[in-house]
Formats: sequence, C-alpha cells, structure tokens
Amino acid sequence: MEQENFFNRYSDIPSDLIEGNLDEKTCEFSFLIPAYKNPRVLRRLLEAIFAQKDCPKFEILITDDSEEEAVKIHEVIREFIGKSINIFYYKNKKRLGLFGNWNRAYELARSEYCCFFNHDDAPTPDYLARVSKSLSGGGYRFVTRWYKYNSRRSY
Repeated sequence: MEQENFFNRYSDIPSDLIEGNLDEKTCEFSFLIPAYKNPRVLRRLLEAIFAQKDCPKFEILITDDSEEEAVKIHEVIREFIGKSINIFYYKNKKRLGLFGNWNRAYELARSEYCCFFNHDDAPTPDYLARVSKSLSGGGYRFVTRWYKYNSRRSY
C-alpha cells in the first residue's frame, strides 16, 4: 500500500503573504506558528518569542487557518511588526486543518532550522539560546523541546 504524501494533499490551496518582506535575508532559525483562532494566546506566544535572550537572529512565520478570527489574528501580528524581527504572516485561502497548516508552515520556512510552536505555547526566554548551543556540536537531525511543565505551558 502506497503512503499518501500529505504535502501534496493541499498543494492546490494557496497561502497569501499578508505581512513580511521576502527580500529580507534568511536567518538560521524560524519560529513556525500554525495559528488557528484565539488571538489572545497568540499574543502571549509572540511576547515570549520576542523575549528571547542571547540567541541567534531568527524570524517568525505564521500560517493562519482561521476564518472569522483572521482579522483579529492579523491585528495581533501588526502589534509586533517593525520590532526588528522579521515576521511573515500567511493566510490560507481555505482551511487546511491541523496537519495541513503545520505542513504549510514548514513548506514556507526559509531558515536552516525550524522551531514549531502551537499558538498557545510559550517558550522560556533562553529557549533559542539553548537550542542553538545544542546544535553547535553538529550531527543533529532533530531537536525536541525542553519541557518545564506548569500551568502556563512553558517549554
């Protein structure tokens, strides 16, 4: 039985670039956020990403699978535009679903390394510095998150 290629499943559905300049130089890391509804928690995630300390340059790529909440999601993203970090905001023309939205974020990533975060996650301020340090030894193909569980879901 042949396995289905889930990247091809949604290849006919475009994602429009709403915010971001593709002429900007690529970074070593991309924070990939497959968003769906809930702008309040997206704001908290973006605040946590902007709080990263002692880390390499990075960009943020958001793929939005929301429908009626898309305007509010865009408003949250606009609060962070121009704060010295490249933000790319893509709006899917049709809903791709959870895995389709994740795959789309990965397809659109421009960096060497991708850090996936759901819109309701919140990385610790040293997250990217720790990931970068771990990768500096070379030979890694996959790095997962460090979990520090509490009621606010820090990683």
